[in-house]
Amino acid sequence: MTWDGTAMQEIKALAEGKSTKIRAAIRLGVHSRTIERKLRAYREQEMDCFIHGNTGRNPVNKIDFDQVKQFLDAHDVANSNFTEQHRLLKEYGKIEVSSSCLRKRAFQVGELSVKCKRSTRRRLNKLLKEQKKREEMTRDQLKMLSALEIEQHTGVWCHPTKPRSKYYGERLEMDASSYVWIKGLGTTTLHVCSDDSSGDLVGLWLEEEETLNGYYQVMHQVLTNHG
Repeated sequence: MTWDGTAMQEIKALAEGKSTKIRAAIRLGVHSRTIERKLRAYREQEMDCFIHGNTGRNPVNKIDFDQVKQFLDAHDVANSNFTEQHRLLKEYGKIEVSSSCLRKRAFQVGELSVKCKRSTRRRLNKLLKEQKKREEMTRDQLKMLSALEIEQHTGVWCHPTKPRSKYYGERLEMDASSYVWIKGLGTTTLHVCSDDSSGDLVGLWLEEEETLNGYYQVMHQVLTNHG
């Protein structure tokens, strides 16, 4: 049981002879033997007997969500569903955390799985609106709320994109696109590398088709021109 103020006063009254063990047991809803043990402890330790032995200690099964977030951000897997995140955390990060725990934690901070159900989005929309009234929202939560409100008006759900990197050169994105880029050459493939923070193009290379050499050339431009 929880030894709150009422229970503490009951044990104190019992120790001072103002109550009986049977009366205290009935009022607190416990066995008389429990009252006897607590009374004995009170006489030996006084008020310290009401402090739980694990007070101030971290539980052995406590999950460090800061470590989980660092792993997900470092490996860019935040857009995968929670079952996949659970597998990656266990296999590569050596972090034991269930998919249901990840789902619950993400919901509390205003995040959703890319495969979430409509009912889940409705519950989160209600929760975020309540937080907005109390002015307890982060920028990412405001972005999620905006996407949920757009779904209410249009009926189309568009999962919020991942925010841009904070620093220039922190993250590079590469891709290739086939198109008639130059008249007379027909369809060619343009390999592109862009900086995620600013959106600047930091490398371009044209090939007949998408090749590994094209990406090598783009990366060579990045290292040569930007270090």
